[in-house]
Amino acid sequence: MEKISSSSTASETENEFQNFIKLQYLMNRTATTCLREMFKQEWTFRTRFIWQNSRSDAISFITGPGEKVYRQSQSVQKDLIDSGNLDLWDIPILVQAIKIFDSSMTKLTTKMRNHGLDLIKEQRNKLAHHGNTNFSSEQFKEIWKQVTETLLLFGVPANVLNEARNNPLIIGTKENVTKGSTNPNIIRARELKEIGNKLFKDEKYSQAIEKYTEAIKFPGLPFEDLAALYSNRSISFLRVEDFEYAKNDAKGAILVHPTWSKGYFRLGSAYESLGKFLQALKNYELALELDPQNYELKDCRDHCKYIVNKRARDEHLDPLALHTSVVSTVEKMRGRGFESSPHHLLNNQRLNKMMGLAPGICGEGHRYVTGDGRPRDYEQAARCYAEAAAKGSAEGLYNLALLTREGKGVRRDYQEGMRLLREAAAQSHITEMHGNKFSNLGVAEAEHSLGLAYAEGVGVPQCFTTAIDWYERAIKHGSGSSCNNLALMYGQGDGVRRDISKAIAIWKIGCYYKTPRAMENLALEYLSMCNIENGWKWHDYAIAEGGSITMGLRKSEFVNILGPNPYPPIDKDKLWEELRDEVSHGPLKHLVCTDEPILTLLFGGNLIKIPKEAEEMVKAVGGDTYKSFLVVSHRRGFIVTAQVQKSGLKKEDWNVTAGKIAQKGITDLFGLKPIFIKEMIVTEDHVFEGFVIKLTIIEDAILGRPSIPLIVEDEKKDVQRVYIYNYPQEKNIQSTLGFGCKISIVNPYFRIANDQLAAIRVDDPTTIFFHSDLTDKTRCRFCGKGNSSVMCRKCKRCMYCSKKCLLDDAKFWQHDFICKKRI
Repeated sequence: MEKISSSSTASETENEFQNFIKLQYLMNRTATTCLREMFKQEWTFRTRFIWQNSRSDAISFITGPGEKVYRQSQSVQKDLIDSGNLDLWDIPILVQAIKIFDSSMTKLTTKMRNHGLDLIKEQRNKLAHHGNTNFSSEQFKEIWKQVTETLLLFGVPANVLNEARNNPLIIGTKENVTKGSTNPNIIRARELKEIGNKLFKDEKYSQAIEKYTEAIKFPGLPFEDLAALYSNRSISFLRVEDFEYAKNDAKGAILVHPTWSKGYFRLGSAYESLGKFLQALKNYELALELDPQNYELKDCRDHCKYIVNKRARDEHLDPLALHTSVVSTVEKMRGRGFESSPHHLLNNQRLNKMMGLAPGICGEGHRYVTGDGRPRDYEQAARCYAEAAAKGSAEGLYNLALLTREGKGVRRDYQEGMRLLREAAAQSHITEMHGNKFSNLGVAEAEHSLGLAYAEGVGVPQCFTTAIDWYERAIKHGSGSSCNNLALMYGQGDGVRRDISKAIAIWKIGCYYKTPRAMENLALEYLSMCNIENGWKWHDYAIAEGGSITMGLRKSEFVNILGPNPYPPIDKDKLWEELRDEVSHGPLKHLVCTDEPILTLLFGGNLIKIPKEAEEMVKAVGGDTYKSFLVVSHRRGFIVTAQVQKSGLKKEDWNVTAGKIAQKGITDLFGLKPIFIKEMIVTEDHVFEGFVIKLTIIEDAILGRPSIPLIVEDEKKDVQRVYIYNYPQEKNIQSTLGFGCKISIVNPYFRIANDQLAAIRVDDPTTIFFHSDLTDKTRCRFCGKGNSSVMCRKCKRCMYCSKKCLLDDAKFWQHDFICKKRI
């Protein structure tokens, strides 16, 4: 097939655009002028009055023969009718107004005239709802022929129609206004407009609306002035979140000036604010055809296209796209062979953040995005991702790109989001830190997003070849989502030759990566091929292994069509082993990821990689990084409290959040069940009634705050924070609630504190039982062994079992914070 040159294509597009402009001129100048004169003629013939374009004319029309027309009009059209200015009435209003009367034209019967009016209105609607500004020669000729023949019948001279064809309407990206007018109405309206503009700039939107409204009411305004007033009032309504009025005013701007880009821009903005992204997209595209270099318009277009496509992909039904809590995430990870818990995941996130490492900073950002344990806050999330991105984190760059493209927490800028994606994708998919290799999170995700952008033509020219390149890169780096999308391209023949066998092979790689969408589409493909056994097999695997929401919802539909599943239950582990062998030796084995760090992340292993500089500390504390975090934070609390007291604030001045649940005290421990810290992991405040937890206090109590903060250890050596309220803070408190003391707490209240970390809260001191006979002040401050004999020479208070523990305490746990003779 002969290719069309780019210059030929551009010329053809230009001619089609000129066709649009000529039709706009024909409709909005020639036809409307004819219909206005026709209405005036009918009005004078029936009422014996001349229409003066006045408000009194409008009242006579609305309360008289035009009552039904007015009642059935849209709000914008009602405003135009109210003005009494026929120059502002569009074709639908004029047609309905003229049809009220019988024809007074000697050569035309009422039936013939009304048929012509309906034809003009029909062709006007074709023009208004065409969806773009390109009309082919055939489309142009069809509309032009029907409208001009009707106008000739209505008495429009042929030379006027020729003028319409040869003198296209001025189009503009800016307000085209008639300068130097002496009309007092125009002068005053423009003055009010300038006042409104200043009020808008000062963010006094309601007052600006009043000024624009006052200006709009003046009769005899040029269409350019009126369109600008409607446009300005529309964006003012947007600012006060009155989206329906904003939409109506945008339509008003389009009615009076249909070739001005700003009207379509405003209508797109109103639809976007109403959550109607498809309608918004259509109007942004129309505006761009009239103003193709407008960067802001391009950004709005790209954003809406992104959202429309995102919704079309049903991402709300994709388990991988759902917001999850730390707890639910870890439960999924356990199913993939990870030995971790929500407790330890939080611990390592906090450790990474405490050490200023990007994974921990991104983890904080994720919690702000999902609202996991804290209020959802995109601005805080963006700060976290930006901080991680500044450290070169691909994960930070990728997540910041997502927020930037959607304008969440940052100013929306789709092209900046694309730049961040490219920067993330340019990194190596394997990263190394102090000798440890692991998957560079964010790289494959960015590659997938770029593939999707090129496949859909969002923010970049649509290019299937480039999309395939990005998808294949992402697949090699473990992206199951790219497997699904690339398989869909081959399965549907989008930009490539349709190849079902290749699509199935790629979907299977996605299934190997445990991607729910790949499992779902593979099942549907087999069922469409009438391969019932494989269809049911992958249907069940999608539910069992992928947590497929779609397959779960459609199971009854499958049963209704195919009948009950006649095949035995699948062995998902065996099926996955067979799948691994098939994809590893299949025709597309070159696409299958073989990098150990990525496979570890996909299929199991150590969930969190601890950097080498932390390994020595982790080894010294027996792997309990959470304990290190709590101890260091607690000891730092002595310094913070001292600084607060020095500033003159008292404990009563601290910001305190009251407990959500009340504890119940009892008189003895008989009949209570023991509970341990690991058994108290819940996602919200909870009182464990009927239980008792026995604890050893392993750090000094901090005084001078509304509560008494402690660090405690249970009988299984797990640690947690305790905050005791309403207890007298006496000088000898360290002998009962200090280091080495043992207590039991009845009906322990597990609480998520203000810093979003877990703690045990005590509001009623009667729930505490003291075991003074078991107090051990000689236990080692670092490892916890009893009968320690090595004393800190400086504070002469802290004991250690060995010199090594003394040095480790100073090195890893900031002993200098508590190195005082008296706490």
